[in-house]
Amino acid sequence: MYLGWMVYNRLDRNCCGFRPRKEDTCVRKGLKLKCDNQDNIDLVHIIHREHDHRHLVFVDNKGYFDRNEDNLNFKVLEGITEFPESAVSVLKNGHLRERLLQSLFLDKLYWESQGGRRGIEKLIDVIERRARIFLTYINAHGFKVLPMNE
Repeated sequence: MYLGWMVYNRLDRNCCGFRPRKEDTCVRKGLKLKCDNQDNIDLVHIIHREHDHRHLVFVDNKGYFDRNEDNLNFKVLEGITEFPESAVSVLKNGHLRERLLQSLFLDKLYWESQGGRRGIEKLIDVIERRARIFLTYINAHGFKVLPMNE
């Protein structure tokens, strides 16, 4: 425990939840081989405040925007059976693009590093496709969507 934060091991370092590429670190370091044994799965980088278990935060989140949607890693969602209504409604009502544009525009360095508006739009296209898959995943598994105390 560090300053009231707890770490939950959930982000897959060994690439067990999807098919990695040969250039991925997990393949180059032979970590993918550990996936055969469930005890070797090393998931990290989701935290929450000890007094607020319902608000999770990703740290060191590396998104692979060049991966096909048929190779997404749903392992990170194992054990999660409910999602905040406010977040899911942003995905459902089509406001995701607008919110991402507003948010990413504030980080001028990142905005320019992605090629400005055109590059950011390409990233958002990928995120929106994945959001639709995520909504399908929630519905297919019958997960709860609950109001959160903001």
